Amino acid sequence: MRTMWFIATLCLSFLCLSTIAEGKENVIEVYVNNEAVKFDSGAPFIAEGTTMVPVRFIAEALGAQVDWDSQTHTVSLSKQDININLTINQKEAVVNGQSKRFTHDPVIRNNRTYVPLRFISEELRKDVEWEPNQRMIFISQSKHESDVYWLAKLVEAEAADEPYEGKVAVAAVVLNRTQSVFFPKTIKSVIFESSQFTPVQTKRIFKMDPKPETVRAVEEAMAGGDPTKGALYFYNPRKTNNRFLHSRTITMTIGNHRFVT
Repeated sequence: MRTMWFIATLCLSFLCLSTIAEGKENVIEVYVNNEAVKFDSGAPFIAEGTTMVPVRFIAEALGAQVDWDSQTHTVSLSKQDININLTINQKEAVVNGQSKRFTHDPVIRNNRTYVPLRFISEELRKDVEWEPNQRMIFISQSKHESDVYWLAKLVEAEAADEPYEGKVAVAAVVLNRTQSVFFPKTIKSVIFESSQFTPVQTKRIFKMDPKPETVRAVEEAMAGGDPTKGALYFYNPRKTNNRFLHSRTITMTIGNHRFVT
């Protein structure tokens, strides 16, 4: 009897842990102008390939005003010279008097109105990027400024104590990867690719506050500076025994890092 009770308890515990893990895997993080949007209730979800978010939370983060017409089930968003009207269960919006179609209609779920994130953001003249590995969405006024911000955080985490040239070099590795057939094509996708950079795996990247020198180093790399001569990887030989990295051709050694192709 005790054995059966133990097995039942073990199975229940496993089920609970699996559910928690699944829940974490389904979490979608949204960043607006590099700040995380806190959804106190009504988390974002994906439907038919479209990320749906509670309209009031995202509108406030984007600086838009929201109105709700309960009779027509219409959501209205306005910001400066932009006016957007969406109707529940209709895949067509009216933007400044013109009809525009999108992939998934607004819905009411758990007493919250959800709207398609990309459509709303782009109509409000924001740049939108989806990073699938970490299930992160970046919304910004300027993709370049957002790239500088996140790349500087990575460089600060990886090379805070390295010389200025070493910081430029680490940033250059990320940029070189965007030009390689073996890596993703955008800066953020390279940064957040699974199992590539330790500060991303440990979440330390989110705690970084890049120094002005680090930002300058990133900007130099983005302007074309590359002291690594095209390297795709870097490592500290005193901190890793990774056979793959040690087998690569060294293009440059700067500070504590070896840069390899």
